[in-house]
Amino acid sequence: MMLLFQRKLYQPPRKRNKKLVTMQILVWGNSPIAGWIAGKLHLAQHQVKWLSDDNIVKNVERFRGLYLQAPNEQTIVRSLPLSSSIDEFLRPPIDWIILAMPTWAISQIAYEMARRIPAKNCPSILIISDGIGAREKVRSLFEETPIIQAFSTRLFQWTILADGQPAYESIISNNRGGIALTASEKDVEAELLFKQAGIHNVKIHPAQSLEWSSLLWQIQVNALPALLRVSPETVYDEEELFNIEYRQLREAIQIIDLQKIPLVDLPEVALRRLGWQIRILPPNLLKKVLRPNIKPSSLFAELSLKTGRSDAAYLNGIVAKTAHDIGIAAPVNYTLAVSVTDIAEGRIMWEQFTLDYLHTLLRIAERHIT
Repeated sequence: MMLLFQRKLYQPPRKRNKKLVTMQILVWGNSPIAGWIAGKLHLAQHQVKWLSDDNIVKNVERFRGLYLQAPNEQTIVRSLPLSSSIDEFLRPPIDWIILAMPTWAISQIAYEMARRIPAKNCPSILIISDGIGAREKVRSLFEETPIIQAFSTRLFQWTILADGQPAYESIISNNRGGIALTASEKDVEAELLFKQAGIHNVKIHPAQSLEWSSLLWQIQVNALPALLRVSPETVYDEEELFNIEYRQLREAIQIIDLQKIPLVDLPEVALRRLGWQIRILPPNLLKKVLRPNIKPSSLFAELSLKTGRSDAAYLNGIVAKTAHDIGIAAPVNYTLAVSVTDIAEGRIMWEQFTLDYLHTLLRIAERHIT
């Protein structure tokens, strides 16, 4: 019997430095995770600047610090450079630019960067956002720059006051979840930055697998609670709603399978197992599997802020667009993406959007989308 041996090429191990030298870091964004990372990296002795909006700047200055809270941890960050002026902060020297913002905002921010930074001199860029599309937007303007996208499964929120308004000087987080990074020549350095920011559960995966795995996790009980102004729990409790939820997940996993994209696990989220559960379980059993892992609806939060924009196009919309490119239909994801976008941009009154109206839109989409 002849034995065949496959020769493996030697690959030198990647160096993982235990410490990072002090870096010049610009954190850009109005999100709680932007503030958390800026504050923690400032405490880790990096030279950090946080570029945010006027409300956040005024609140942090008024309360003389940024308050970070997690289980068994309360930290006050003082003397963190904070501004809403792009021209004041977007100037060299900068080693890393961290963009922590919705995907819909990335294009404009990338153009602002391109106006001020020559492409050949742009520092490494780390993007923290939902959905698929942010990395490509930045890459179109900075082709030679190391660009990494990060997806967070850890929850970061502003503290909510008694009147329901956010306290922009106070951020709360839990200790569950972590960060997943797209593989890059700078991913080890980015991983160490997150660990210095107190986020120790970090995974690194190939970009396409990570993007679609994250999307599958992010679309769960996201668009329906946003459209109908209900809690995520309600989607699981009401059979009529979960049947729509089930159909959007089945459309998404079909698109992933047709592209032959292997799913990967996220920090504390078993995505590969979830993929098989969506493929084989009937709705009544899948509901029981998914319900214990409820998370807040990011699209509901966006509509509540009334920014006039939404990331729905980069979540359900990506599923619908990819389905069209492949040549199949994804009417549920199409309807959810268009409906959330129409509400965000003011073409539909949010208060008047009902389940009956959603069913009407779904019937129209099923007849006309092929």
